[in-house]
Amino acid sequence: MYISITELLELYKPNLDHFSFCVFGARGTYKTTHLMGIYEELKRKKYNVVFGYDVEDIQICDCLILDDFATKFYKRDFSSTENKEFAKILQEIRTNIPLVITSCPDYSLLDKDFRDFFEPAPIVKNGFINLGGRILKVNPPSEKVEKILRSKELQGRTDRFLQGIERIKQAREKKKK
Repeated sequence: MYISITELLELYKPNLDHFSFCVFGARGTYKTTHLMGIYEELKRKKYNVVFGYDVEDIQICDCLILDDFATKFYKRDFSSTENKEFAKILQEIRTNIPLVITSCPDYSLLDKDFRDFFEPAPIVKNGFINLGGRILKVNPPSEKVEKILRSKELQGRTDRFLQGIERIKQAREKKKK
């Protein structure tokens, strides 16, 4: 059975309910591209949709798309303040945001609390995501939307990379003292 992203959103929005899923698949399976296609379709249909790459991008909307959040809330950081606070926020999202979508290379990379919140949604093949018995059909994004979002994604990755290098340097300096 096939379902569109707008049909899925309309199942939850009127009831002030929510559905959250995590798109996952190996490198090169177009996870981010699928999310961009979902984003563009919802924007075109005038839904309030947010495409986020980091916590600062999160806001109340009809659909929140969080790209590659396993890198921000990695399972080995389970006891960090950030992970604990984000887990609490996810509980509050339920009545504020009807549809929350994230992506990661492997579902098991997510912290356990996040795995409990997000239904696993593997990519079946390009353009098709398995939502536990229903298949979400996703059209690719336009070149314009993909270019804009990809540019933002790459800048964020560069910024986070440089911040990570700085944290490593600071940790080494701390060890020397």
